[in-house]
Amino acid sequence: MMASGGLIVGALGAGALPLFVYLPLRYPPAAMRALFTVAFGLGTLAWTLANAQAGLLTAGLVRLALLSLPGTLAGLWLGARLFERLPRRGQVRAVALLLVPVALKLMGAF
Repeated sequence: MMASGGLIVGALGAGALPLFVYLPLRYPPAAMRALFTVAFGLGTLAWTLANAQAGLLTAGLVRLALLSLPGTLAGLWLGARLFERLPRRGQVRAVALLLVPVALKLMGAF
């Protein structure tokens, strides 16, 4: 299953987003959050290294990335607190709702 997920990620350039569909159905909430965090972290690292290798990583982009870091860490903390309070069904629904704007973006709707 994860290999097919990798093919989808590579074909669509969607990063770790296909994991949003697969992980909630298969893993308990704590494992799901940990896997999401690692997948997005590794994806971001790979993206950063590839862009640096291609010479596309500018000082302005690095500055913007550093400026976004506090918001990212706050989002991780807040997400962990919220998911601790939601029942499993609520967690799956929350993930599904988060997928709607991502799907619209991938379809070119906005």
